[in-house]
Parts: sequence; structure tokens; C-alpha cells
Amino acid sequence: DLAPCGGGDGLRRVDLRPLARLLTAQPRLKVLATLLGRADQHEACVLAQKFPNLHLYGCWWYCNNPSIIRELTSMRLEMLGTAFTAQHSDCRVLDQLVYKWRHSRAVIAEALAAQYAHLLGAGWTLTRGDVRRDARALLGGAYEAFLAKTLPCDAAPPPPPPQKKRSRAAPAASDMTEAQRDERRERNREHAKRSRVRKKFLLESLQQSVNALQFENDKLRTAIREKLGSRADELLREAGGTTAKSLIARDPAQATRVLDDPDYSLVKALQTAQQNFVITDPSLPNNPIVFASQGFLTLTGYALESVLGRNCRFLQGPRTDPRAVAKIRKAVDEGYDTSVCLLNYRIDGSTFYNQFFVAPLRDGAGNVVNYVGVQCQVTDQFAAALEREARQASSS
Repeated sequence: DLAPCGGGDGLRRVDLRPLARLLTAQPRLKVLATLLGRADQHEACVLAQKFPNLHLYGCWWYCNNPSIIRELTSMRLEMLGTAFTAQHSDCRVLDQLVYKWRHSRAVIAEALAAQYAHLLGAGWTLTRGDVRRDARALLGGAYEAFLAKTLPCDAAPPPPPPQKKRSRAAPAASDMTEAQRDERRERNREHAKRSRVRKKFLLESLQQSVNALQFENDKLRTAIREKLGSRADELLREAGGTTAKSLIARDPAQATRVLDDPDYSLVKALQTAQQNFVITDPSLPNNPIVFASQGFLTLTGYALESVLGRNCRFLQGPRTDPRAVAKIRKAVDEGYDTSVCLLNYRIDGSTFYNQFFVAPLRDGAGNVVNYVGVQCQVTDQFAAALEREARQASSS
């Protein structure tokens, strides 16, 4: 069925529809693919986005030129993250590997550096560990992860939600004894305490980014004053740098006021602090994403065009707790804010624990016009602590 693909010499367009049919018909079959023609590479990246059982690798034959390798590597990084193999050789002759590596190494480094420059410009912090991780992925780690990962069709179905215990209807307040009222008050206080802890965690995360930005801002102002002298204050005033009211708080106490301002201020503060968040539109079918921050794209590995118009559930996978998903769905359906910790999946199949906060944004009349979802990556230990807390609360 793949015979009509053609393009064996790299001179004519490849018909990738047979490959798409194969990937659809055989979802358990993992396919490695490389194409000889430059004109077919974008379509191949789209297929790799759509099908988790497809992995792209290498720059072959007439595409093995530095300028084309640079173009293809940059495009794949933008569309697939690091979920591809940048270059490879079957090593039928040893000098072929040496020849490819000499120029591919420099080109891959340039493409990665350009992506890092973009992230740094957006306020992202880059570490040596990040560079090592990405380089290893592009030079074989992504291939190993592809072979090792569990495809959605092979994953065990999620466990059914636990059966709710039947209980008698709660008595009305007028029919309750004093002991029952005290118990309910204590339970409500405990729920409020947990809610405050979660909001405090989100605020502290925001504040860390804010402090770093404020430090850089102060350094820039100092540098301007040192270079321009008396003209500096005038220029800063014209730019609004000294008189405009800032949405950035200088301490945690002031930061709590951001959440009390109109909803627009919350979104502006999140965007200014370079946080990981999305905004959805419930007036459209399936409540799709209409805005995604650069931090969200970096965290998940998705390109912007692959996110807009989709519901956030594409981050879920076989190990995502359906109870957490149900809690989010209920909050969105009923229009109130909530926070859950759940396991999410990046575009390359790797997982991370996400302390997720979702809240409705309302217009002047009180109608929900958008939802904002804030993603905060947390450690496995933090997620386990929250799970223990939830179990203790449900058993008490």
C-alpha cells in the first residue's frame, strides 16, 4: 500500500496519504520515517503531531546540506519540540557518519541556540541541565523514548471512579444538634484552610517570577541613569516607568491585591510574570484555548498553532487521575474556581505533575466570558503529599 508514495529520488512530491492510512490502521505499529525531498517535510511534521506512533529522523540525501538541515531542524523544533531525531547515519561506511557529524553538529547547535534566545527573551530561565536534556533528545534520546513509550491504544483503561457511599441526606441547620453544628463549622474551616494553602502556593510561584523581573527592571533603570544622567528621569517618565501604576507587587502582601482586582488585572499580571497559563472561550464549542502563554508552550513542548482551538484535555493521558479531571469539569460547568494536582503529558510523551488552577473571568454583568487555567509544575514529592492530604480528608 506504500508503493504509491514515490519520491524515491527526492525529485518529486511524496504522497503521504498511504503512510497516514497505515498509521491509522495500525495504531500499535511504531513507524520511523525520513523523507528525501525538502518540499514534503512540513506535511511529515504535521503527521508526526497527529500520530503518536510516528517518529521523524535525519536529513537524508539531497536534504543533507547545511542550509536545509538548519531549516528542517528549526521547523521540527517549532512543531515537535525535541520529539524527533535530528540526524543519523546507517554507517555503511564510517566516513559517512564523520562527514555528517562535522557540519550537522554546528547546525543543530545554531538551531537550538535560536530557540533558547527566544525563550530567554520571554523571561524563561535556562540551565545547563536543560541544554544537556535537549541535546541528548535530538541525538538519540527522543528515539529511545519513542521506542519505550506506551501508545494510547496500548495503555490500560483508566480506573473507574470510586463508588460514592450512600449516606443519609444532611439535616437542615435548624434540625442539627449543637455538636453537629460544631462539626460542620470545623469541616468548613478545614476546607477553607486547604483552599488558602493552594492559593498561597500559586501566589508564591508568581511572586518568585515577579521578583526576578523587578530585579532586572531595577538594573535597567540604574544603567539608564548612569549613561544618560539628567535626561534619564525624563525619559523614564515619558515611558511610564516611574509614574504608571504597576501590576507587579514588590512583596507577597501586596500580591494578594492582584487577585482582588478585576479579572483583566489577573490575566495581565500572569502574562507580565511569564507564567504558564491558557485562556479558553466557553461560548465556543468544546471550550477551546484562545490564548496560550509562552511559558505554557515551553512547559508542554507544543507549538502555538497546535494548541489554539483545542480543549485542554490533550494534556491528559492514561495515568491521569479521572477524579481530578472530573473535579475540573465540574468547576467549569458550574462556574467556580478550583485547584487540583494531576499528571499531565508533554508532546514527547514525558509526564509532569501539574498543580492546576482554573477560574472563570466575568464581565460587568457577572457572566462568565472566559476561563483562565494556570499550570505550575511541581515535584513528585509535592504531588504525593497532596494525595495523602486528600486521602486523610476523605477518610475523616
